Amino acid sequence: MAFTLKIEFQGLIGYVPTNGGKSLLALFVEGRKGRQTSDGHHIPAHVPVIQFARRNVADPGTLRNHEQGKQKVLYFGQQDMGAVDDLAGLWFLDNQDIELRYEGQDREDQKLRIWDEETRASFGQPNGRGPASFFSQLPHLDTIISSASRVDPDCLLPQPREGLLAARFTIREGVIESLTPPEELDGKLLSTQFRPIGTDLGGTVFTQTSIGSGALVEVKVPGDSVTLVSRLFGDEASKSVLKLAPVAGQTTPIHVKVRNLPLYDIFGLPNFEHPNLTEDRHFEIFYELSLRRPPLHKRPIPHFELAEQNGGGHVHPGPIHLSTPWCPPAVFQS
Repeated sequence: MAFTLKIEFQGLIGYVPTNGGKSLLALFVEGRKGRQTSDGHHIPAHVPVIQFARRNVADPGTLRNHEQGKQKVLYFGQQDMGAVDDLAGLWFLDNQDIELRYEGQDREDQKLRIWDEETRASFGQPNGRGPASFFSQLPHLDTIISSASRVDPDCLLPQPREGLLAARFTIREGVIESLTPPEELDGKLLSTQFRPIGTDLGGTVFTQTSIGSGALVEVKVPGDSVTLVSRLFGDEASKSVLKLAPVAGQTTPIHVKVRNLPLYDIFGLPNFEHPNLTEDRHFEIFYELSLRRPPLHKRPIPHFELAEQNGGGHVHPGPIHLSTPWCPPAVFQS
């Protein structure tokens, strides 16, 4: 039975095309001990996880084989992963490579497509996709600061150097597009200006009108299940798997959320809402993955120009309070 798999990536995750554009590598920036920006701002610990619905686990025992039974898996009662009576599962990642495996994935119609102008021209605009979900809406470093756009080759090695990455996820199939910003920003986000922390408008190096908040991969699986395969960095023998399949009568897609976020965002705790929004200091950390890292005080980050309609004109309402994660990622070149 064929089905649709949707994988949503969000948080401190950079992207780099590999294999001549035939695959995309998602890089989880190491942030499990917290980080600090150039102006002393504390970035809380970011935890790499894969979140899934327990009801879609085809073989509950498979995750127990990794690291002699030490694989970290937690189930909790979050209700947005599927049926309202289901539990969500969290697979905590730790220096691991993840990829998909399923029957028929080598077929021509399964190859990776990056949703953008060229892709739309080649096979139309399926499933209501539009320009707002173009992959180009994600911040591409080659247009912001080209000298820092090349990814550090260590990010691509079987064993990256310590402290660089917390995990990696290889995407070889499906359609990948941009996640749209949180609904609180709908109609209020006029533009995003990239400039270093502490600089005014005169320090802007790039401006874009639309910006994505993550990536979404949609895979049409021709078989009856899909397996997420994990191996420790540099250790092909250390294999563990998570096999997912639709339950009887399920017609909706299987949803998987791939996160590198603080735990209060992952669990959706109501008392830990996002602070007022003016800029995204997290973005400064992405430059640690660049081959040529700019000095700390010269790393452009997103600054958000916000407005509301008032009597036909724009007024600046001040910062907006967000209740969902908002961490625009960075796209590198290999």
